[in-house]
Order: sequence, then structure tokens, then C-alpha cells
Amino acid sequence: MSRPRIHSVKTVAAIGRGLQVLDAFQAGDPSLSLAQVVTRTGMLKSTVFRILLTFEESGYLVRLADGRYQLGAVFLQLGAIYRSVFRFDEIIEPVLRDLVRHTGESATFYLREGDFRVCLLRAESPHPVRDIVAAGSRLPMNETACSQVFRNQHDKHWHDVQADPQNALVFSIGAGNPHAAAVAAPVFNSSGLAGVLTLSGPRERFTPETVAAMRTHLQAAMTELAATLGATHGSPVSP
Repeated sequence: MSRPRIHSVKTVAAIGRGLQVLDAFQAGDPSLSLAQVVTRTGMLKSTVFRILLTFEESGYLVRLADGRYQLGAVFLQLGAIYRSVFRFDEIIEPVLRDLVRHTGESATFYLREGDFRVCLLRAESPHPVRDIVAAGSRLPMNETACSQVFRNQHDKHWHDVQADPQNALVFSIGAGNPHAAAVAAPVFNSSGLAGVLTLSGPRERFTPETVAAMRTHLQAAMTELAATLGATHGSPVSP
């Protein structure tokens, strides 16, 4: 997987190759052989071996008795540091506010807990007539747009939808509430589906024209969040 080049300043190629090797390790991989890393990175076997050895000596990788490699415990430490400084609400809430500002409808971020969808964060519509969902509410998985996205995308990654992101969005009307409508989009992080963004409100305001505009804004939001949450670096690679 290639990482996007953000700055015009020349980068360090050796570090880039090292990151490619680390990117070869994905969710579901307890360990990888040298041959698998070579295949996934497309680099020379000798180059990959030297990089693996460097990471092994620094504790970033552990070489098992059978010669395979797995991520070292240092990533647990880095993950703990990351979680201590990375506040999910600080990333999602500005996106929700922007969606409300652009569309005028309530924006919500849902997580899934088994057979329920949980309203984690919410930005209310300025309209006096709107649908009401309180943050923290546990709602059933039904035929609402949000529930359909959870079912459709539960085993997907960002790379599965980025070629046609509009196809990942779902519109529903009168599903959870006969008077309400909603448009929903998946939010991906490096591990897969992280949650669902929805725009919801009275069905009368969800005309073909307004729904088309909502879909455009939701697609932009989910693309922005995919980059922010690391989904662009976490897509599975072929074995």
C-alpha cells in the first residue's frame, strides 16, 4: 500500500520502505512469513529481510520460533498513548456541525453494539420541527438507513467503497418513524467500519433535490473522516 505524499519536501525513502513493511500487517494476521511480506510489499527479499531484522532488534517486531514475524508489544504502548490524546468527539463533532450547517437537518453519529445502534454524538437541526434522538440512546437494528448501512458494510473496509462511495449511502423513509426520513453513510477507520453518520428529519423535507444534496455532503464527510481516522492506511492487502 502506498502512502500519500503530503509535502513537496523530499522524504526519506528508507523510512517509507519500513512503513510499507509495517503496513503489510493487517487485522486478522497473527503473524506473517518473510515470503508473505515480500509478496505484499513487492520489494526485494533481501531488502525486506533487512527491514524486518531492524524492526526485530528495536522491538517493533518479534520473530517467532517458526520464523514468522508478529507485531511487538511496543504497539500496545503506542496505542495507549494514541488513545490518551485522540478524542473521538473532537473529530466527529465538527463534521456533524458542518452537516447541519449545510443541510439544515439533524446529524448523528452511531456506533453498533450487537443488535443495537447507539447514538454517540448528535448535532440538532435548527428547525423547530425535527426528529428527536438523545445522545446515548440505544435503538434497535431495523430498516432505517443507519441500520442498513451497519448491515451492508459490517465486513467492509474503505478500499471496498472508495471507488463508488455513493453506492455505500442509504436513504430510508418512514422506516423507524412513519413521519421521518434519513440518509446514512459509513465511517471507516483503519480496522474497518467504525460507525455511521446520518442526516434525519421530517420526511416532507427529504425531497429528491434535498436528498441529492445531503448525499453529496455525507460523501464528503465520510471521505474526510476516512482520511482523519486512518482508513486510507488500513485497507487489507492481498496475501
